[in-house]
Amino acid sequence: MPDPVREFWAHLSPDRLDRAVTGLGRKPALVRAAALAAPLLARDTATAADFGCGTGQLSLHAGTPRILGVERAAVLAVRAATRMDHVAIAELRQLSFPAEAFDVGFLLFVLDDYPDKGPIVSEALRTLKPGSTLVLAAYSPRDQHMGYLGSNAPVRPQPGTLRVWLEDIPGLRRLLRQHGCCVTHGERISSGYRVNANEFAERVARRQGVCLGVARDLVRDAGITDWVRREFLVLSGVKR
Repeated sequence: MPDPVREFWAHLSPDRLDRAVTGLGRKPALVRAAALAAPLLARDTATAADFGCGTGQLSLHAGTPRILGVERAAVLAVRAATRMDHVAIAELRQLSFPAEAFDVGFLLFVLDDYPDKGPIVSEALRTLKPGSTLVLAAYSPRDQHMGYLGSNAPVRPQPGTLRVWLEDIPGLRRLLRQHGCCVTHGERISSGYRVNANEFAERVARRQGVCLGVARDLVRDAGITDWVRREFLVLSGVKR
């Protein structure tokens, strides 16, 4: 059966993903995620894994290449390997690592891709030692970029898009708790990026498959003139 998530990331340019961090406002969330795990990452014996590492941006902000990258798409793993000591290509719902292998785990902007998030959380936690830390970052349902270019897209998105499935902090807390992770921290990170409203409306029209007039109305009603508001959720918890 075709996997739309894997297919999307397999055809995504590493440069485009890097721009999503530096140019589309995601950097503050990655910086915060790295900071939450910094005391553990500072230990010489600590083992850490970034599940769905993309191009390895986390290692840049954590200041260490000693994080194992796990990526779904080979094209992104090649870029990540220039920033991390080791990168493995794997399906996140079926990891090959033994149980209780890592002291720290990261799931950053990964869960939004899946309507059923439980298997990915469960598998990541399986590889973590009891008492270890899991750090999670996700898009808020109030994030304008994903709201108009992702989560509000039709059930059958236009070619080149990926539908996202967003949860707020209470839902993510419940998810982690159900799989044996006690959430100790949760916060909202605000950011944004400058945009031309007309160009943004054109992107909305392409992504959602609506006419430009409808897209312009959506953008105007959202109050988007020259700035797209971003909101990210960052949580951390301890595996029981």
